[in-house]
Amino acid sequence: MGNFAAADLNAGSDFGPPQAVRGRASRRASDAFAKARRGAMVIGSLNAMKLQDTLVRLKRFQVEEKRRRVAQIESMVEEFSKIARELDQEVAIEEQRAGIFDSSHFAYPTYARAARARRDNLNRSAVELMAQLEDARNRLEEAAADLDKAQGLGAREAGDSGGDTSLAVEKSAIRLRAARA
Repeated sequence: MGNFAAADLNAGSDFGPPQAVRGRASRRASDAFAKARRGAMVIGSLNAMKLQDTLVRLKRFQVEEKRRRVAQIESMVEEFSKIARELDQEVAIEEQRAGIFDSSHFAYPTYARAARARRDNLNRSAVELMAQLEDARNRLEEAAADLDKAQGLGAREAGDSGGDTSLAVEKSAIRLRAARA
C-alpha cells in the first residue's frame, strides 16, 4: 500500500494540481481572459467612438468658425461700400455748394478733399477684404471637406450613412453663399 499511495500522490504532481483540476482552472482562466479581452475591445471601440465624436465636433466647430469669418468679412465689405457711397454723395454735395469740381484747385473745399481721401482708403480696404474673403471661402471649403471626411469615417465605423445628407446640405449652402457674393 505504501508504494501504491506514493504512486497515487505523484500521479498528478508536476509541482501543481492534478490534471483534471488543472484543466478546469486553465479553462476558467482562458474564459476570464476572453471576457477581459472582449471587454477591452468594447471599451476600445467606445473610446474610438468618443474620439470620432470629438473629431467630428472639432471639425464642425472649425466649419462654423470659418463660416462666421466669411460672414464677418462680407459684412465689412458691404459696410465699407455703403460708407464709400455716402462719402461720394457728400463730396458731390460739397462740390456743388462750393461750385468747384477740380480737386487740384486752390479753393477746393477741405471737407471734400478729406472725404475723397477717406472714400479712396475705404475702397482700397474693400478690395483687400475681397482678397481675404476669397481666401476665407477657400478655407471654409477645405474645412467642410475635412468635416465630410470625419463624418464619413464615423459613418463607416457606425455603419450609418446619415451624415451624407447633412454634409450635402452644408456644401450646397456654401456654394449658394459663394454665388451670392
